[in-house]
Amino acid sequence: MQLRPYQQEALEAVRDAYRKKHRRVLVVMPTGTGKTVLFAEISRLAKGPVLVLAHRQELVQQARDKIAHWCDDVVAVEMADRRELTRPNGQRPKIAVASIQTLGRRLQEIPRDAFRMVIIDEAHHST
Repeated sequence: MQLRPYQQEALEAVRDAYRKKHRRVLVVMPTGTGKTVLFAEISRLAKGPVLVLAHRQELVQQARDKIAHWCDDVVAVEMADRRELTRPNGQRPKIAVASIQTLGRRLQEIPRDAFRMVIIDEAHHST
């Protein structure tokens, strides 16, 4: 699969910001332009565990499905009765998707260094 030119441009802007040591990067794209695909690619390229946060159940599932398809990898979900951030062998997944509400309730259970990157889908809902 390949990013569209404007997605590739956004990806390069994010990577450039990281190279310049910026750690809080905001990407703004219109509805229907493939933001989920973009953060799937960012997650795939990340050098450590990534947490993707969404504010609605359907966005959590949509993100999980798209990231798993794009990255060809297992993506953990932490939402409601699903607890996949910790596996029985103690290992953590490379990519996890969680609802903001569930993660807020389980914050004490997750080590501060569990994720190297956090991506917030529809970040304007997180303030």
